[in-house]
Amino acid sequence: VVSLMEKLMKVDNIIGVKFTLLNFYDMSRIKGLCGGNINVINGPDEMLICGLTMGADAGIGSTYNVMCREFKNLYNAFDKGDYKKAQQLQFKINKVIEIIIKYGVIRTVKHMLSYADINAGDVCAPAAPLTDIEKDNIKAELSSIGYFDEYNN
Repeated sequence: VVSLMEKLMKVDNIIGVKFTLLNFYDMSRIKGLCGGNINVINGPDEMLICGLTMGADAGIGSTYNVMCREFKNLYNAFDKGDYKKAQQLQFKINKVIEIIIKYGVIRTVKHMLSYADINAGDVCAPAAPLTDIEKDNIKAELSSIGYFDEYNN
């Protein structure tokens, strides 16, 4: 992966990479390419703090759409050196991600956007849309971990 990125960085207009692998050692090696003049974006939402620790400049992912404030707060805490707060925020975020994964990432995120009055529609076939029971269960599970209090105010 590192040798491929080293080659790609020689191509005009390539300035970085979204790194979604779980090998943060390789991420740190990629971040060291070009004297560190490379933009590395962390991919795994549930491990943003790990990516930041290993040199990622930022993060991007599907669940950021429904927890913008929390991810911003995590990034800001990390940037200020408050690693304990960043860790606590990552743990809170991960409780929501656990629910999202349980019901299917894309279909659950699309549904959760409706809580912010955003109609993202349903998933495309062959994926199955959420049932009304699943929607009710998602809302109840999110409510039980304080999602509507902490993430959506």
